[in-house]
Amino acid sequence: MNIEKEKCCGCGACANACPQKCVSMEPDKEGFLYPIVNNDRCVNCGLCERVCPFVNLSKANKKPTVFAARSNDDNIRYQSSSGGIFPELAKAMFKVGGVVFGAIMSSDNRKVIFSCASSINELTPIQGSKYIQAEIGDTYTIIKNYLLQGKKVLFTGTTCQVAGLKTYLQKDYDNLICADVICHGVPSPLMWNKYYDYMTDKYQCDVNRVSFRSKKYSWSEFGVQLSAEKEVFEFSFQNPYFRLFNSNLCLRPSCYDCKVKGLNNKSDISLGDFWHIDSLIPSFEDGKGVSIVLLNTQKGLDFFEDCIAGGNIEVAPEHVSYEQACECNKAIYKSMSESSRRSEFFLDLATQKFSTIKSKYSPDSWKYSMKAFFIKTGIWKTIQKRGDKRR
Repeated sequence: MNIEKEKCCGCGACANACPQKCVSMEPDKEGFLYPIVNNDRCVNCGLCERVCPFVNLSKANKKPTVFAARSNDDNIRYQSSSGGIFPELAKAMFKVGGVVFGAIMSSDNRKVIFSCASSINELTPIQGSKYIQAEIGDTYTIIKNYLLQGKKVLFTGTTCQVAGLKTYLQKDYDNLICADVICHGVPSPLMWNKYYDYMTDKYQCDVNRVSFRSKKYSWSEFGVQLSAEKEVFEFSFQNPYFRLFNSNLCLRPSCYDCKVKGLNNKSDISLGDFWHIDSLIPSFEDGKGVSIVLLNTQKGLDFFEDCIAGGNIEVAPEHVSYEQACECNKAIYKSMSESSRRSEFFLDLATQKFSTIKSKYSPDSWKYSMKAFFIKTGIWKTIQKRGDKRR
């Protein structure tokens, strides 16, 4: 395979496509998966390169149709990262006998893998954001088999995973809907495992459930919640894993120059947080979460309009432009800037405990504890209102 390592997104299309099964996805020293070729079995057919989404970049799309939207079911919204649109799309797919693929935590919570749901009862583990790069495994191959059988499929993943699926399939299928999660970038699985060890040691318990975007206090002031014998909740600004993620120290190299963002997106539908909706459409903000929905293709638009007609999705009556959406969530079109300390960070991550990493690159501060206290007691809302009046 002739692709520079820093351009590889780890989508796994090459491993799924290889007829000799001589391509495997293996972790490097940073914990990210990359394709490794068994040259003894390789017949140089070139299929791995033909399905690589970054070797075969296609032209940009036209600007998508944009909605601000939310589920009418408050329970669904509470369990979701933003407006609860993904579960509503999934329910619509189940109604027509289709299946839904999405990312779940593994049984030991050590990694994120893909799973297939065929009913609403199987959907819960797929809901919610997971801030670790999901392992594709043989998911693309399984999806192709469903499609060839005439089964309707909804696939959800990152933009690069959607691009990988599309190039792997080599053709468009009418019975496939692809939805991507608007992505900041994917952090190192190695960092997650070190953080997980740190937390289980700190609280002396195993974890049976992880929520990266708990709305225990609000949608905007979300937190990481670990549940086991005891429940641990930390606001995102308190949580060291989230702080390191937001610092852009630990992202996959290809994430710093993502080739499938913005108008190069290959999905039918893109879903993400509609941050700052209160400044754009104040009447639609109730603190429970609102989704940006980008309909990138006619197929995606038709499917979403059918979902709206089903009565379970509410959309804001005001028109939202693509430019407005990008202003409210810059991850739609913009890659994150690489930290100047990234190399140093990964050298330390390979040899140091997470507690040492945390202290060096994202030390705790009394300000985090103070802000957490203000949010829990309701004082934070008063502070924000005063700030809004001054502006």
